[in-house]
Amino acid sequence: MLRRALANFDKVAAGMLEEGPIDLGDNREVVMVEKEEDFIRPSKAMKVLREDFRLNPTEADMALRITKGGIESAMKSRAPSGKGAAFMRDAMKKLIEAGAVEKKTKRAKQVRSKELEK
Repeated sequence: MLRRALANFDKVAAGMLEEGPIDLGDNREVVMVEKEEDFIRPSKAMKVLREDFRLNPTEADMALRITKGGIESAMKSRAPSGKGAAFMRDAMKKLIEAGAVEKKTKRAKQVRSKELEK
């Protein structure tokens, strides 16, 4: 029942946000923003991860989720000590080159401080 009520509230808030920000008081408001995220195409990503990084079955299992976080976990487990971030940058570069990463734009609600009126 609570889930249904929250879903209905979310729909009402989304409708209100189409008309502009929702004032929360205390100099805060809810606004709708667009966020760009990486979407990783599993069919292309697994080839790169298996061939270029030679993931073992445990690491491949972590990456099978094909999320940026899953790939990051697999890369950090494979990387030499202190080189996890560099390994991840290399993996993302190769995934982008292979066409396995697409940018997707999503709309999301965000609470922010009101901008001062001039």
